[in-house]
Amino acid sequence: MKYYYIILLVVFVGSANTEAQRRAKTPAKLLKKVYQLVEAKKFDKLKNYLYQGSVKHLSDTPKGQDHTIGDMIIDGIKRKRDQPHDFGYNAQNLKLIIDKHLDKIKPISQELKEKGFGDREREFGRFPDLYAIAKKHPKNIYLFQHKQVVIIMVKFKKKGVKLVFWENLGAMSKDNDLSQG
Repeated sequence: MKYYYIILLVVFVGSANTEAQRRAKTPAKLLKKVYQLVEAKKFDKLKNYLYQGSVKHLSDTPKGQDHTIGDMIIDGIKRKRDQPHDFGYNAQNLKLIIDKHLDKIKPISQELKEKGFGDREREFGRFPDLYAIAKKHPKNIYLFQHKQVVIIMVKFKKKGVKLVFWENLGAMSKDNDLSQG
C-alpha cells in the first residue's frame, strides 16, 4: 500500500512541475520563453504563454472568425510580418529587447491603464478578465514601450504572465532601430 502512495506522490509532483513549467513568473522570463519557443517553432507550446481571449465577439473582427488574441500573435509570427503592424514579429528585435532593454518593462501607467483597460467598450477592457485585473490589480499589467514598439503582458494569479499584445515588433526601419536609444 505504501508503494501506491509513493507512485501517486511522484505522479502528483511530476504533473505540478509540468504545470509550473508552462507559466512564466515575470515579464522578462515570458519574453525569453516566447523567443525560445518561436525559434524552435513549437507553436502549440507557445499558446500556453499567450493570452487566449476570444476575439469573435469584437465588433472589428470579421463575422465567422473564431480565434483568440494568441492565434493572432502566432499568425503574425508565422507570416513573418516584418513591417510595422499589430502582432508583427521580428526575431532580431525580440532578442534585442531581451538582451538590452528588459529594464524598460514597467507596470502600466494610470493614464494608459484607463485608456486601454478602463472602458468595457474599447481596447482590452472588452475582455472581462483583463478589465477585472486592471480594476483590482493594475500593477499586474506590464508595458514595454520603446520608440514605436509596444508589448503588453498581464500577470494572472494562477496562470502566470501572459503575452497579450505586441505592436511594431516587426519594424526594421532606421527610425525604429531598437539599438539607437
